[in-house]
Amino acid sequence: MNCPICGSKTKTLDVRHHSLRTRRRRECVECLTRFTTYEVADLESLPPYLRKVQNVREGKQ
Repeated sequence: MNCPICGSKTKTLDVRHHSLRTRRRRECVECLTRFTTYEVADLESLPPYLRKVQNVREGKQ
């Protein structure tokens, strides 16, 4: 990912997973700006057979 301030590459400092959401703490290697990104799984874009497997793993029927 690129830094929103200067556009340089960033490195990941910390990752936290919460069900279908992932939080990443990032730091720019050039300007040392720290920021957080949130990633969410888009299950609707997956083929139906993969969505079914995901629902079974979570205990949903």
